Amino acid sequence: MMTARRSTWKPALTLIETLLGIVMASLIGLAATLMLSTIANATSEQSDTRRANLRSQIFTERFSPYIRGSRTILLAVEHGVLLWVHDPNGNGLPELSELCMIEWHADLERVVVRTAAAADVDEDLVFELDSHFVDAAAILAAVSEPVILMQNVLSFEVAHDGATPQSARTVRIRVSIDCEGGPQSTTIIATPRVPL
Repeated sequence: MMTARRSTWKPALTLIETLLGIVMASLIGLAATLMLSTIANATSEQSDTRRANLRSQIFTERFSPYIRGSRTILLAVEHGVLLWVHDPNGNGLPELSELCMIEWHADLERVVVRTAAAADVDEDLVFELDSHFVDAAAILAAVSEPVILMQNVLSFEVAHDGATPQSARTVRIRVSIDCEGGPQSTTIIATPRVPL
């Protein structure tokens, strides 16, 4: 008579099943790593974009009081603009204490503003409206200390729509700022209150 043998076989994974399991776990891990890496890069780029936009807004906020509130543009050169900010005495002529010069220093990569209050000059010089105003800009630079408006400025361009700066109805200042994600350009377009 035959006796039944007890089987000693235990259910186990074969080598192929084990390798397939390892490959599938690796693919799932790779997919998860790629997804997390993509999310991290997107977050980083979003932060860079926000930072660049913030620098652009800061630039606009710092320049706006000078440019948008100015009476007229007296001189526009490649790397600066001379503005007649106000006429408090109502004489209709620009005086040294009423002028503001915004200029870019390429070697220092910064934009500065120069103003001279009436107390800063011995005698407040009055300029005729048909002047070239290059002398006015030089005198203003000699009697005033520059105040830094923006640093890390790579380029600064001034353009206007008039035959002369005094007749311009709009002035456009385009600035390129060095940001962590690369250069960021921003433009301010302003209209003087009283074009001549």
